[in-house]
Parts: sequence; structure tokens; C-alpha cells
Amino acid sequence: NLFEETKTPSIGREIDFETHLRAGAALDLGLFTLAADMDLTERKPIAGENPSKSFSVGAEFDIFNTVQFRAGYQTNTASGATDPDLLSLGVGIWLGFNLDIAAVVGDDSTFGGFIQTGFHF
Repeated sequence: NLFEETKTPSIGREIDFETHLRAGAALDLGLFTLAADMDLTERKPIAGENPSKSFSVGAEFDIFNTVQFRAGYQTNTASGATDPDLLSLGVGIWLGFNLDIAAVVGDDSTFGGFIQTGFHF
């Protein structure tokens, strides 16, 4: 978010969206890509959740530009945050369209899944 903005949804409570900065870098080594990114500013809670300031690292192994295996790690470094650290694993397939499938696990029985498909033009 480059610009601060206040929204008032139908429930009548104002929600402030403050400026948010994030930085990241990636290193493409051909078959392998390594990446890291982090929030430079802390996000304040807007609906009762924890404050957020993420740090993430990940790696991808790309086989013939057809199948990609991915792994990642994310932690919340915000003061007072109690979010669990997350580990993720995923696979992507490119056969004229892409299909991505991923799973995320953390402590305290935290888990999730993700499926995405799309086309490249």
C-alpha cells in the first residue's frame, strides 16, 4: 500500500489502511531459484488479528520448465505477534496451462491448502 486510505464499510466502522512497504530479492541459478522478502513496516490489526511483519524465504527447483517443486518458510516478527511459523511445500505443472498445488503447516495444528490454475499469454 503506497497510499494511506480510510474506508467505511456497511457495518459503519472505519478501517484505516496505512502505507505498507515490503522488500525482496531473488537469485535465479537456472534450475534453482532462491528468494527472500520481508515487510519493512509493521501492519496494525484491523479486525482483531495479530500485528503483522513478515519475513519469508523460499526455494524452487524447476525441471525443464515443466515441473516446479517449491518449499518455503514464513515467520511474523511483529512485536506482540503470536502467529505460528509456517512451512510450505508445493508443486507446479506447466502443460500449456499452469496448475499449482501447495500445502502449509505450522504449530498448534495450523494447516492449509492451495490450488491455482491459469494460462500464460
